[in-house]
Amino acid sequence: MTCDAAVTRVTCIMGVAGSGKTQHVIDRVRDLLEHGEDPARVLVLCASPIAADALCSRIACACADAQSAGKVRVTTPREYALSLLASEDAVAWTGREPRLLTNFEINVLTEDLKVSGVQPHRLKELLKFLYRGWTELADDDPAWLVTKEERTVHRLLGACLASMRAIMEPELANMAVHYLRANADALASVRVPHVLVDDAQTLSLASQRLCEMVASGELMVTSDVVACAETFESYPHPEWLRELLDRDGTEVVRLTSTRCSRAVATSLEALRKDIAATQSRLARERLEDAAAARARDEGRSYDEALAAERRDAGEETGRATGGMAHSEVDVSCVSAPIVVNENSAAGRVSLTTYADPASEVRGAVDMVVNALSGGMDGEGIYIVTPGRAWTQRMRAELARHGIPSCASYDVRALNGDVRELDHCINARILTLLELAADDRDALAWRCWCGFGDWLANSPGFAALRRVSEERECHVADVLNGVATLDDELLAADERASLVRVRAAATRGRQAIGDLVGLHGESLLRGAIKLVEGHDDDRRCALLRGLFFSPDGARGDEDAGELVAHARACIVAPRFEGAPRGAVRVGSLSQARGLATSLLVITGFVNGLIPCHAYFDTVATSEQKRMTMRIADERRLYGAMATCVGEVACTAFASAEAALAERLGVREDRIRMRDGVRTALVSPSDLAGALGVSMVRARR
Repeated sequence: MTCDAAVTRVTCIMGVAGSGKTQHVIDRVRDLLEHGEDPARVLVLCASPIAADALCSRIACACADAQSAGKVRVTTPREYALSLLASEDAVAWTGREPRLLTNFEINVLTEDLKVSGVQPHRLKELLKFLYRGWTELADDDPAWLVTKEERTVHRLLGACLASMRAIMEPELANMAVHYLRANADALASVRVPHVLVDDAQTLSLASQRLCEMVASGELMVTSDVVACAETFESYPHPEWLRELLDRDGTEVVRLTSTRCSRAVATSLEALRKDIAATQSRLARERLEDAAAARARDEGRSYDEALAAERRDAGEETGRATGGMAHSEVDVSCVSAPIVVNENSAAGRVSLTTYADPASEVRGAVDMVVNALSGGMDGEGIYIVTPGRAWTQRMRAELARHGIPSCASYDVRALNGDVRELDHCINARILTLLELAADDRDALAWRCWCGFGDWLANSPGFAALRRVSEERECHVADVLNGVATLDDELLAADERASLVRVRAAATRGRQAIGDLVGLHGESLLRGAIKLVEGHDDDRRCALLRGLFFSPDGARGDEDAGELVAHARACIVAPRFEGAPRGAVRVGSLSQARGLATSLLVITGFVNGLIPCHAYFDTVATSEQKRMTMRIADERRLYGAMATCVGEVACTAFASAEAALAERLGVREDRIRMRDGVRTALVSPSDLAGALGVSMVRARR
């Protein structure tokens, strides 16, 4: 595939885990600045906001002129694309606002898509196909949609998003690429001579093309294909690296020595071998399935069909993955063993089981206490937790020991069933504040008027969308005049739905009026009271981190400022306002880009990693199970690659049955203990892939 704007110099830094790939980016930035390059002519793109923040700090420390280093733009392709699409010209061209849908907004959108008549299971698969197609710029080919069903869903999806005036994450980079292709002046204004891309294997193809387009001279990328896992973007595309390596003149630097501790390096090597072995089994099964289908369709013998499939697969090698999902890309290109740096510490990789989840949390914190007592800096400690509630318990236990901690705001607090008012309170509060900030916010009105309805009032909004398209006007204008719509033009379900929409819109306008004159925390509490019916200190505390900076409310923030901070947390979750020496708590993916001396992976039990569906042999095929295993191992690999010291995995052996069900763990068996139904749980099946042989039991 040809690139959209050819660069004059391409450098690929290929390396194993912890080999110093990111250090090459830092060194290149430092060299450019020391030779007088304008910081504005350097763009660094990272895998995630947390990785970008960490890299920004490292660049500042490495450069003699910290002020110039601070002017280098270090960001993610997602944030960069949103900034591109925020200009007036871009908004006019796209017809959208630079705003990504949250999970609850996607749930509302999904209800609108169900009017297509496609069965829910089939619709889910079709949407995955479309989303992936966007990330891979499949729409460059006018014929990429083959069936009528695909075209119908795609057309309806586009109409709904246009009505909402918002963008889905998978289409963001796609939209930015097409905008720059169609607007030469806009492209010329954003191109810079030096574009450096760290962890390029985690980016989608559309994001990778965007990186190439904005690079007018040098393009440097770093990559470890084994660490190709969804970190911040959908559908990572490691094949870009093969494409770059095949280009004439590409400079390749291969790194094999790791700074990880010896024990961690051994586990990483074991993980890599297990990933390769699982991929081989998966590829073999898919090849055999394809051969069986070919034999049936072409009337050949199975052996003839298998030989033909192997021949075709051989022709594809080096060009594409031959139908293999990108998260399963072959790792044979990095077959050289990981070499431990002679200065690396011995380190340790361990697995400790505790009696129950509460004991595990206390045990994990005890490890942190011991590490701090030994002189370790808290900023070098990272605790992986499997969920929001677990994170809160872990931070509370750390605080009980006087240990400062930080975590990014977990936007899963906004999740919930939009069809039940009591199950989406946080989402309703955010939506109300968005309406208070802009009473013509089409997406906010769509959600507000859909909350609490079993169909999210999709029939009514289908009618509103149809009218807005016919009249070529904003959906908010149609909503204001919903009472004047001609009932004869509406179906019965649309009329009934519009009655509920009208009532919800009336309540919304009244609530907006009630918030006039409120600011800061008073504004937040006002929105909570209007949604919940009463003041709620606990909910206010839960949402404070979403709407205010870590320094707290100033007291004069208007709705626009509250919403802007919330959207920033949603689009780019990061460790904000972390105190000096704070222990970081988060997910496996968020560890990428950090430097850790102690990595504690809690909740290392079956059902959490791998997830519960992995063990459902009825609903999950063997090939799907292998795909899931590879993805989990890649996430482990990426997190462990940050560690120069000790990795401590922890698990629990049992939990009350009700708690186990809420957590989603796999229950080996149920027993009665002291009159309480108790689930027995096993450590993760991935422990073997880490090479961990000793399991220590702790009460």
